[in-house]
Amino acid sequence: MAPLQLVGRPGLRVVTPNLVSAATSPRIAPLEALYTALDGRELILRGKHWKIEVFSACEVVGARYIQLALQGVERYMLTLRVAPTADIQRVVRGLLSWLLRPTPSGEILEIHE
Repeated sequence: MAPLQLVGRPGLRVVTPNLVSAATSPRIAPLEALYTALDGRELILRGKHWKIEVFSACEVVGARYIQLALQGVERYMLTLRVAPTADIQRVVRGLLSWLLRPTPSGEILEIHE
């Protein structure tokens, strides 16, 4: 694995942490992992392509909310309310299912476990 290169700015002290193995590195928070897994992902359904662009992700009262756009021939804006135990595969299946019968932008799409 190549080391990270840090670029400092004037007046900013850069501290380089000791490198640790993946086995001992801190876990990525589930919300951050979900954001990373979705942003930039391509969905293909019935020969049409959409690219996911995630705008924001937050956790409120045990639910994860993700605001995103699906960019393709058609453009959709959605907010997902994702169950705490739902994984990336469940989210992708929910989006593909929604794309079979898309509704007007602005709705909240529930993603259950």
